[in-house]
Amino acid sequence: MAREIVDKCNRCGSVRGASNHWWVLIPAPGGGIIIQRFDEELLGCNTEIFCGELCLLARVSEIISVSRRPANVAA
Repeated sequence: MAREIVDKCNRCGSVRGASNHWWVLIPAPGGGIIIQRFDEELLGCNTEIFCGELCLLARVSEIISVSRRPANVAA
């Protein structure tokens, strides 16, 4: 019996349907990020998926705020 894969938004938990408005966030070398429209081929162990711009931008904001924090301030 084939197992059905269910994609969920890493931020809000919404289940992905047929919509193509989903996004993939991929860690890049050197601490950067790559953002692409959802594509099954982009999914890997470190990728995050988001149901839309609001969830994606909230995550990007979290990443930016951590990267701007001075090194001597605890997370």
